[in-house]
Amino acid sequence: MHMSAGIIVLVVLFAVGALLSARAGIRSIQSARAVIFYRTRRARMLAGWQWLAVALGLAAFSIASALFGGPVANQFFPPSPVPIVSSTLTAIATQTPFPQPIKTEILTATTPKATL
Repeated sequence: MHMSAGIIVLVVLFAVGALLSARAGIRSIQSARAVIFYRTRRARMLAGWQWLAVALGLAAFSIASALFGGPVANQFFPPSPVPIVSSTLTAIATQTPFPQPIKTEILTATTPKATL
């Protein structure tokens, strides 16, 4: 799994947790309004506000993970080196000009013929 996929999963988990805890907080506050007894009502209201605070914290973690998750994860788990595909420069085959043969006269040594 790539690092970016793991960060996306983390952001989604934090966001779902924030939504669920916000729902629990709102429902706790709504149910507290129907309770007659003061201490029970106060305890449910306090629990509801605590759930809302947890939802706010999870939402902040979700946003922070989306913004800063990649650089922080790369510091703890450096990316593996990836081979870089590059073209290798090779010399193009060209014709090498050969020097033209030089016409030279071949001198032959002449020996005087012996006359008898």
